[in-house]
Amino acid sequence: MTFAGLVLTAEAMRTREYSVPLAFFLLAVLAPRGARSPGRAALYAAILAVAMVVHGRTTLPLIAMHLPTAQYRGARALLEANGDRPILNIAEADYAARPRGYVPETVSVLRRFWDRGVRLVSVHKTHAMMRFAEAHPEILRPVFRSKINGASIFAIDQDALFSAAP
Repeated sequence: MTFAGLVLTAEAMRTREYSVPLAFFLLAVLAPRGARSPGRAALYAAILAVAMVVHGRTTLPLIAMHLPTAQYRGARALLEANGDRPILNIAEADYAARPRGYVPETVSVLRRFWDRGVRLVSVHKTHAMMRFAEAHPEILRPVFRSKINGASIFAIDQDALFSAAP
């Protein structure tokens, strides 16, 4: 069970950031409950070391994509020009699990965000809003695309948004 939990946690994209604490909890199951021989302790230490190396090798390459600290490098002028206005940030991949695509109320939702001062929308490349943006470039005009993970920033066109059918 411990090893199955480690493998499943390491492979589940959404739990990637929780994988290290979960790995320690799962590995605690293997901790001896009483005095063990030095040979067994060395064996458990070796198993732990191998598990951590394997886990690290699969996790570290994904940090650039899932924890992109430089994701918006090159967008500074655009973000500064936005001033204090909020940005609709749906650049996380978590919400991309809806295979149906964007919902019919997307235009109405964007209008409500516009009324609240939103002029920019940040979208992850796998999010349903990306498909909406591609289908409606007159409403969401691309102004930036991340070279790191494909997240994009779109400017909302007020005229196109309010002339579109709801």
